[in-house]
Amino acid sequence: IVNCCARIRDLCENSGRSQKELAVALGISEGALINYKRDRVPKTEELHKLASYFGTTMDYIYAGAGPVPASSD
Repeated sequence: IVNCCARIRDLCENSGRSQKELAVALGISEGALINYKRDRVPKTEELHKLASYFGTTMDYIYAGAGPVPASSD
């Protein structure tokens, strides 16, 4: 769980967008996004939204397997 949350937190921080902007873009509440970054693993639907938005896979977010998303530099 910790690594999954850390990957979500890193993806969000590296996106260059505010927490509120990300929540709106993902179609989830800001509170849900905060929880995912701290200590909650998203349900499959939200995990899919995160992976799609950040251009990676659900496997990467959940387990660290698969392609690492490209940097937005």
